[in-house]
Amino acid sequence: MNCDIPLHLANGKTYLSIFGPFVFALAFVAFLYFAGKAPTPLKKGALVIVVLANIAIAGFLVWQARSARVSISGNALMLRAGTDSVVLPLGALRWGEAADASAMRFPFRKAGTGLPGMHVGWFRREGGGDAFLLRSSEPATLIPTTKQFDVVIPTTAYEQARKCVYDHKTAE
Repeated sequence: MNCDIPLHLANGKTYLSIFGPFVFALAFVAFLYFAGKAPTPLKKGALVIVVLANIAIAGFLVWQARSARVSISGNALMLRAGTDSVVLPLGALRWGEAADASAMRFPFRKAGTGLPGMHVGWFRREGGGDAFLLRSSEPATLIPTTKQFDVVIPTTAYEQARKCVYDHKTAE
């Protein structure tokens, strides 16, 4: 059984939070470059570093948002976005106890990216409990596991993954 469900986690708010600071940094660099005296080699080098750092950070965040996917291969569920990933055996997922996570808050980031409209990586749930999130501003579903953490994915991906697992079980 192989199912691959690509996710698009970013929305307008996410892109604005990525590229807004980038545009401000470029405007600041342009101001420093063209204002005042002729730029010195040191000043030019510093400005190039600022521009390249902004391009690298923005590129990484966009790549992370666009590379998100839920994969089912063999007897494992793999959640991945950018450099963050987790692999769970299908037997560890408690599909029947899944709950709507749209109203749940995950205010404490342990390791991951939290931008307006996008949460990717490890977060702590309000009230306790760790969770691996691939979450956008769309409705999301929390899937409890037998491990020491839960997973949160978009509801459409949850429905597709559950259908894939169910179809595989009925085919056996």
